[in-house]
Amino acid sequence: PTPRPPPRPPPRTTKYDVNPVISVASVNGVAERKTPEPYKPTQLCALPGCEENPNVRVCWSMQLGLPADQIAPLPSVSHHECVSGTTYTYTFTHPGEYIVSADLEGSPQSAQATLRNVYARREVRQLTSSEWQAWVDALWALATTSTALGRARFTCPSGRQEDYHEHAYFVMIHGALSANSTCDQLHFSMMQEFAHQGWNTMLERAMQCVDPSVALVWWNEAADRRNFGDDDADDVSASLLNSPIWSNEYMGGRANYEASATNPHAYVREPPPPS
Repeated sequence: PTPRPPPRPPPRTTKYDVNPVISVASVNGVAERKTPEPYKPTQLCALPGCEENPNVRVCWSMQLGLPADQIAPLPSVSHHECVSGTTYTYTFTHPGEYIVSADLEGSPQSAQATLRNVYARREVRQLTSSEWQAWVDALWALATTSTALGRARFTCPSGRQEDYHEHAYFVMIHGALSANSTCDQLHFSMMQEFAHQGWNTMLERAMQCVDPSVALVWWNEAADRRNFGDDDADDVSASLLNSPIWSNEYMGGRANYEASATNPHAYVREPPPPS
């Protein structure tokens, strides 16, 4: 009998057979974050599923821009680099929308995506340890560096050196506006929310002059009250000290809670009303 011919080999694939797709693998080393954040390293992928192929060279391009219906002053931010491999780490700087392109070198295949680079205000325990330390360092700089010295030493990412204010400035704003002789300018009717939002945004911008990667944080007191609080305790505040927030890892305070009337950082109870 005539021998059967050997089976044909499967079609040969090339390194460019998969169409590129741009996605975010991680931000600042955290895989759950899928949106770039200012001044934090973002790992980008050029293939579906973030597949790594070291044999492919990809030319990446980034361009900061605005949607057609928006008008605002923006710095000129653009970047172009060709690298081996299908993942790429890039630190986006100024907030805004970036047009990101990934072109496979030697191939007509390419991909394009619009990525929003935005600050994220997280619950304090959602920060990495380095992010928390950067936040503490920035606030400490405001507390120890005068407005004049800070404007000379730091560079505000907005381009407005007047964004920098020392910490005492914000204490003054709160005290002066709250004690205004005409009426309370911070806690009056619907002004409560807007005034504090504006006041805290100014604080955030001052901190970003020290470290442009930081953003305001918040504390989920409701969750801590549910998980650690004891409404039946004589001192509900003391029961919240079981939260990690009041450990040395974050805000501290657990060790010196009402420890001494001479300790300026201790919690001091209101004196009982006269009998």
